[in-house]
Amino acid sequence: NNILHQLNSYSGNNPSAFWELVKQFKSNDSIPVEDSINKQALHEHFQGLYGRDSTPNSPERNNHFQIQIKKKLLELEEQSESLNYLDTIIQQQEITQAISQLKTNKASGNDLILNEMLQCASHILAK
Repeated sequence: NNILHQLNSYSGNNPSAFWELVKQFKSNDSIPVEDSINKQALHEHFQGLYGRDSTPNSPERNNHFQIQIKKKLLELEEQSESLNYLDTIIQQQEITQAISQLKTNKASGNDLILNEMLQCASHILAK
């Protein structure tokens, strides 16, 4: 407990002392290590993570997840119906308008196409 207190106090204020203390533990083989782990205690611990009355594959738990999944799917369907405008055909006017709004004297992207090149060819690109 005292060693943990020292480590906590050194960690923020004195990093060199912190690491010196850690090095002592690395070289010291007399650190007590518990060889046997109480399997029953581990089992109870992890079973308790799922809740008191439910197990990982219980019908109540699965039903809860199914209800959550159905709700999320319904939400996504509603959103996709409201985004139908994304499936409309792009008009020539939209392309020429977007190209005309590009700023000039800017560096090209990875494709090496300058904005000026797009503006000069906008009548061809819009077809």
